[in-house]
Amino acid sequence: MTIPEETEPGTYTVEVTGQDSGIYGSAELTVTAPAPTQVEEEQTDQQVVTLARTGATVGGILLGAIILLGAGAALVALRAREDLELFD
Repeated sequence: MTIPEETEPGTYTVEVTGQDSGIYGSAELTVTAPAPTQVEEEQTDQQVVTLARTGATVGGILLGAIILLGAGAALVALRAREDLELFD
């Protein structure tokens, strides 16, 4: 659903009715003021608005996981090799 830009901020109720089924539904919707879209660099006396950084840095965790998987695979391979030597 697209809200037109000229819609005033506030709380609205959206209501729908099925054409064939006649089923009715409604939901409350809150429209807020638009966020600033551009900050000019010449405005040094005003606070610069930036977006928050989201997500996580997972490089170290990923490297650790790969090392542990490699070590586990090596142990499994050694164990399988020892088991095969018993049957020789």
